[in-house]
Amino acid sequence: MLILTVASYLICLVSLLGLSAAEAEYQFFYSRPELYPPVLQVDILKEGATPGYVFVAPHHIERSGAAIYDNHGNLVWTSLSSMGGGNMHSFRVCQYKGADHLCFFRGDQWSTFYAGEVLIYSNELVPVATIKAQNGRPAIDMHENSLVDDGRAMIVNIYQSERYDLSDYGISDGEGWVRNGLFQKIDVATGELLFEWSALDHIPPSESYVALGSTEGVTAGEGFDAGGAWDYLHLNAVDQNADGDYLLSCRHTQALYKVSGQDGRILWRLGGKRSDFELGDGVAFGYQHDARWRFSNASTDIITLFDNASDSFHDTALRSAGKIIRLDHDSTPPRATLLAAFEGPDGMPHAVTQGSVQVLGEHAADANVTQSNVFIGWGQQPYVTEHLPSGEIVFQARLPAAGANVYRAYRFNFTAHPLDSPALYTYALDTDAAATMFYMSWNGATELAQWRVYGRQNCTADWTDLGTVDKEGFESVFEAPGYWAYGMVEALDQAARPLGRSATNGIRTFVPSPALAQSCGRIGCRMTRLRGAATAPSPGEGQGQDQDQLRGGCPFTRDDKTLKAGLSVETSDVDPRLGTFARGGLLLFAGLLVCLVLTVVACYYYDGHVPRLLTSTSTSTSTSHALVPQSDPELEPMVEWPENQASRSHTRLHVV
Repeated sequence: MLILTVASYLICLVSLLGLSAAEAEYQFFYSRPELYPPVLQVDILKEGATPGYVFVAPHHIERSGAAIYDNHGNLVWTSLSSMGGGNMHSFRVCQYKGADHLCFFRGDQWSTFYAGEVLIYSNELVPVATIKAQNGRPAIDMHENSLVDDGRAMIVNIYQSERYDLSDYGISDGEGWVRNGLFQKIDVATGELLFEWSALDHIPPSESYVALGSTEGVTAGEGFDAGGAWDYLHLNAVDQNADGDYLLSCRHTQALYKVSGQDGRILWRLGGKRSDFELGDGVAFGYQHDARWRFSNASTDIITLFDNASDSFHDTALRSAGKIIRLDHDSTPPRATLLAAFEGPDGMPHAVTQGSVQVLGEHAADANVTQSNVFIGWGQQPYVTEHLPSGEIVFQARLPAAGANVYRAYRFNFTAHPLDSPALYTYALDTDAAATMFYMSWNGATELAQWRVYGRQNCTADWTDLGTVDKEGFESVFEAPGYWAYGMVEALDQAARPLGRSATNGIRTFVPSPALAQSCGRIGCRMTRLRGAATAPSPGEGQGQDQDQLRGGCPFTRDDKTLKAGLSVETSDVDPRLGTFARGGLLLFAGLLVCLVLTVVACYYYDGHVPRLLTSTSTSTSTSHALVPQSDPELEPMVEWPENQASRSHTRLHVV
């Protein structure tokens, strides 16, 4: 036995060493193999980090979509397989109808802009509202979508190619094209257009720092046709204050604009070629994103922005940074002062595109904003960081997936009640196996704390309570002694109240054939590399699925009577199994006598032979553990993991 154990560990070590760095970019889960979400690698987690979840929507990767992670990098929810296609951006918690919801953009990319729609999901993770562009405009762009007016209206931005006389800019042999920046304020419930603003009515192309015919034209357009319209402005953020005015960020003019909510005129400019403010030390910014009001009155504005400080062609500062800036309107001239700046991880290059700044805590929207922690998404550089007011980084994580970008990243608390059911996969090496493995997960179930595990041998048998195990990471693992043909799990909250169950007819345990078993171990089988192969393997002798190879699953019924036995739900105070013996005094007496004899025998046998796990009151006495991150289903290790490699987290955590 010792030799076999050592050999198993050595094989496991070889499997681990064979995994390439790319394969650690994504996560594999037995219970949800179709998800394959990106890994969030947590590098720093210190005291002072804010409780809550990390909200990101990575794109430009193999598995783009929205995701929620906890502070240890464990996946909480992913949009993969539960929503339609398209990139997602600005994924966050929003207040709609007085309750927490999820808001995000979903659409397709066209050069440096997007076309799509904004969706609002409830805490049941289902759509409740969709916002589309109005007034005959093109589809909504991804750069802005924010709920305002107590959640009744949504601000969105739009990019529209328009004909423009560009003879002053070197195009005179035909009509020129400019990409106009617009934003709309739309009633969420009715779709009514409440306000619309057009940049070409207020900001001339002469304010742009991106010239036609220069190298920047690769991304900004050259102005010859609608598809290559000159993106002279690049509107990328719109915010609204309590007075109903708007704050705009325009990357290609390197300026912020305050726009009147009454008539659309520009009230002031910060930065750019026509700034109305004297800039203090450190205030200057370039190619910025995510400008937000944090405090605003007649004499003072406090704003935050992400200063990219580079467009890859020109640098305006040595490093990108999140900034807090105060505007004093009563000074002469009006003055902008830097209150705080937050830089990213040491050695990180400029975040040339994208980026976000979120102020956390009770001072997020008042004059004491500098007393709060700040959460920053680093855009093109796939990092997120949380900073103390002093600037110290107390949380740092990154997405190792090749090409990962995150337009905006956030931290929020959120409680979800998914309408779908928990997922379960059960496995045993053979029907005489010493153990059956249970792998269970529930995408988005934030209140899940424990799993109660059940097994049975056939479709008509009562469920046997095999014990409970604490939730660990996204997917929890439970090892039940003996072979169980069917499995079911029940999700419990912190108070052991039932939240939901996996398929109530049971999940058929996967048992490999003798031929396949050679590539399997106690915890599962090795995955076969098919993706990317030059040719798929052709079916050969014995590869067809004969009738006796069918899984033999139990039929689904809406009223499965076997559920009434042994489950924690409060369906009856009387065990239905006693009804068999309750049909007459004689049968009752005989039944009780048999039960008494069996109880004595069972107690004797139990005392030295039956594992405590099989009692209905067991909690965590089985071998239960989360496995080392299994990042690529194509190279899934098939042998036992060494105990010193086991980890309850699906990411590698370095606590400082």
